Amino acid sequence: MNPQKRGQSLSLNTIVIAIIVIIVLVALVTFFLFGFSGLTSRIKTIFFSTTVGTDKSLAVESCRQFCDQVQTLPEALRAGSPYCTQEFKVDDDNDGRAESTYICDTGNHKSPVEGTFKSFSVPCAPVKCFG
Repeated sequence: MNPQKRGQSLSLNTIVIAIIVIIVLVALVTFFLFGFSGLTSRIKTIFFSTTVGTDKSLAVESCRQFCDQVQTLPEALRAGSPYCTQEFKVDDDNDGRAESTYICDTGNHKSPVEGTFKSFSVPCAPVKCFG
C-alpha cells in the first residue's frame, strides 16, 4: 500500500467529521439562542408563508396585471377573467391568519360562503365584471 494515499484519506475523513461537528454546533447554538418555538416559527415563515395569506401589495400588483390582461379580451369573456374572479386571502393584522378576502373589482358582490368581499378598488376602465 502506498502510505501517501492512506494519509490523504485520513485528512479527508477528518475534514468531513469537522464539517459535521460545525453543523451540529451551529444547530445547538441556534436552538439555545432562539429556543425551539422560535426556530419552528422561523422555519414556518420561510417555507409556509404562502399558506397564511397574500401580501396586500403583491395582490394589488396582481390586480393591475389582471387588468392589463382583461382589457385585451372580448367583452363576452371579461366576466370570467382573473380580474373579475380571483380572490385574495389577506392577513390584515400580521398574526399568521388570513382574516379578509379581497377582490380586484370595485363591484359589490357576495361570496356564498364567506359573506361580502373587501375590494382593492383597482380601477380597470372600461371593464365591468358584475352588474
